[in-house]
Amino acid sequence: MAKKPFCGMFLGGDLGVSLGGFKESVTQDQTLIEKVNVQSSGLTGALSLGGAYTFENGLFFGGGLYGGLSRLQASHHRESASSDLDLKFKSSNFFGLHLQPGFVVGKETPVVFHLIGGVEFAKCKFNISSTREDLATANRVVEGNTSSKRLRGVSIGAGMSGMVSKGISLGLKFIHNRY
Repeated sequence: MAKKPFCGMFLGGDLGVSLGGFKESVTQDQTLIEKVNVQSSGLTGALSLGGAYTFENGLFFGGGLYGGLSRLQASHHRESASSDLDLKFKSSNFFGLHLQPGFVVGKETPVVFHLIGGVEFAKCKFNISSTREDLATANRVVEGNTSSKRLRGVSIGAGMSGMVSKGISLGLKFIHNRY
């Protein structure tokens, strides 16, 4: 009996580009001033360790742990006659767990198409600073806040991989993380 494709333990690597965005509410004295849309982008790289099994009917189930480094960054600057706003965001590393159900097609050159679902944790740093004119004293007032936190999010996506040679596959995937 021939060995089924995409079965067994695996060690993998990912290189990619992360694109994202978020909305930040800017407040002053507990009053909402504005909601800011911030777009982010950066390079990511990850290592993964997991396992997969292909059933006789072609159904596939895989999963694994992964972790990596990202250079996801975003900034927003707004100036007006009476105030300035600077918002900066940086995500430096992440880890998580993915489950990947799918199906395998092809005998000679098998390809697996799969969905991706899981949970991800990312270390993020936020920096917000604003400068405004104090009308009572006619001075510029600088206020700021910096916070670091580990965010938990849900991952969903889809991907495909093809066997390049025995034990080596090459693939493409799209993953959306919502923190």
